[in-house]
Amino acid sequence: MLAHDFENIVNKYIKRHNLIETGNSVIVALSGGADSVALLAVLTRLGYNCTAAHCDFHLRGDESERDREFAQLTAGNMGATYREIHFDTETYRRQNGVSLEMACRELRYNWFSQLSHESGTGHPIPVAVAHHFDDNVETMFLNLLRGTGPSGLRGMLPKTGRGIIRPFLEISRKDIVDYLRQIGTSYVTDSSNLKNDVLRNRLRNIILPAIYSQFTDGHRGISTTIENMASVEALLNDHLDVCREKFCHTANDNTIHINLKDLVSDSSSPKSLLYELLKDKGINYTQACNAIESWKNSGATGRCFNTPSHEILINRNELVVAPHTCNYNTSISTNNLLGSKLPDGFSARLIKKSEVKFSRDATKIFLSERVINEKAEFTFRHWQHGDRIHPFGMKGSKLLSDIFSDAHISLRQKRAIWVVTVNDKIIWVPGIRTSAHYTIGENDKQVLEISATDLICKI
Repeated sequence: MLAHDFENIVNKYIKRHNLIETGNSVIVALSGGADSVALLAVLTRLGYNCTAAHCDFHLRGDESERDREFAQLTAGNMGATYREIHFDTETYRRQNGVSLEMACRELRYNWFSQLSHESGTGHPIPVAVAHHFDDNVETMFLNLLRGTGPSGLRGMLPKTGRGIIRPFLEISRKDIVDYLRQIGTSYVTDSSNLKNDVLRNRLRNIILPAIYSQFTDGHRGISTTIENMASVEALLNDHLDVCREKFCHTANDNTIHINLKDLVSDSSSPKSLLYELLKDKGINYTQACNAIESWKNSGATGRCFNTPSHEILINRNELVVAPHTCNYNTSISTNNLLGSKLPDGFSARLIKKSEVKFSRDATKIFLSERVINEKAEFTFRHWQHGDRIHPFGMKGSKLLSDIFSDAHISLRQKRAIWVVTVNDKIIWVPGIRTSAHYTIGENDKQVLEISATDLICKI
């Protein structure tokens, strides 16, 4: 393929997928390897205003320094602005508990995002990375070996929601090397890519060459599969939009409610459908299966499935999906209520008994000063199964869950409501009910007033 033809293919791909506006700025991830050097060369020759961004992870000693110097020189030779950053990759990996590969990826893309938004125009600059056709094939095979669906088999996309663009996805590694040879541009080789110590390298260096040696037209078949899976995914997404309209609704508090009863009865594959509907909320396929089975077998109201970003709660015939904004395990205990930091929205003070003004909304409680003199232990926590309160004006105790049901409080709100105890006895559920413990007596001169403006943990 001639250099001019190579550039035409890339230019048409950019325009077909609307990756960069003609003459606009673009950030190019430049490692110094053949792929990234070819990408910078093509984009500069096509007239784009390029900034070359080089990451130094300090993992390969002198070779890392060689790559940095080469990247800087290459950017200058091609008339591109040069930016570089140095990372303490090992420290980041240890602090975040991720693999070395994941640490590099997170550091790299976080910096790219920062560069993308630095223009000050309000419009992020696209970040071009040099993933090519062979990289996409490797990604597809890796996903296949790990277990995947249509989105894994269609490989990488031309552009992502994070502003990453991939102009080379139709270009092979061989064409890239041939192009650099024709335009007389050199590149460096990362020696770690030649080692077969990771699965991607074994795919690249051993497995795929063996497949192609037996299936000479294998590239074409794999390319067709990737295109077909992209079409299948688009069709699936159209179907998912219809299912969201049918089975899901968003409440006033921005929680998503999924009608499990209808979903299970109307879908031929409810587990897969639930997974597809919620995978962007972090749910995995096993959790989707468990949610369906738990509901079918027992109803399992109250069972919760947590993802890194959301909680997914079974509530009768619904799944309630909400982002993590409340820690239901929060518990604050103190023997010095007046001198301690209380949960947000709570305050406490001593007042004269004559200042007491009772209200019916239970947003305040008034306790005998004995509770202070005895240095009782106050605890602010959330509702637990089996909690009981001895309500003021009633004989005996009552389950909080029954009180919540009478008040038509949702399961999710129930889990987030504050409960206040004194020496492990529930004295107050703010906004709901006060207890008969530590009521004001005739001999009290002062009264402890506790007020609540936030009745539940913020959800």
